[in-house]
Amino acid sequence: LIRVSPKRKPHEIVAALIRVVESRGIRTQGLVLDAGFDRGETLVLLRERTLSYVVPLKRNGNGPNRRNALFDRPHGHVGWAEWTTEKSRQQVRTRVAVWQSGPKKWVYAFSGWGSGRALAQAERVRGWYRCRFGIETSYRQKNQGRGWTTSCSESYRLLLEGLAHLLRQVWVVLTGEIAASRGLAEADWVSELPLRLMLRWLASELERFPR
Repeated sequence: LIRVSPKRKPHEIVAALIRVVESRGIRTQGLVLDAGFDRGETLVLLRERTLSYVVPLKRNGNGPNRRNALFDRPHGHVGWAEWTTEKSRQQVRTRVAVWQSGPKKWVYAFSGWGSGRALAQAERVRGWYRCRFGIETSYRQKNQGRGWTTSCSESYRLLLEGLAHLLRQVWVVLTGEIAASRGLAEADWVSELPLRLMLRWLASELERFPR
């Protein structure tokens, strides 16, 4: 959707994407971002735009600091966190929720989207994050159906990306219909139609056409 150079900062990417979405007439009310966008500048941007958000925070190095101290808070804690960004020296203030499952602990920065008791709200925040677009799984599956090219055309390369996502979504719909006909649960594996098999069928049909 946008060109991303190595020097482009995370909050600049978020701002650019918001502009792209809103230029299409879509109203933005909130964002769920991955930990790569956990910079203070990003949170300042979202608060200035009065957007709801959920962003998991990473530890800042191994030493003691305000960010790392958040991970010492107990499971279910909901409170405020404040720190100053290192380079831009901006003041960051955000609500945070702490969630722990076994030895793993997450700290989510968030704003908006309801209120409630501490543990219930921490669980709700975690739920918002888990409902985000499944980047890792979707992209691994998308790559199975991606057309390879040496073309430098951004439009053509984006077209191949879009087709790969479309093929994966067609597979999701088809396997969902098979699961429903068999009375399977939503999380059950549908062995009759692996994605690779569907892609082989399509490739076989395409090879029948003259080049």
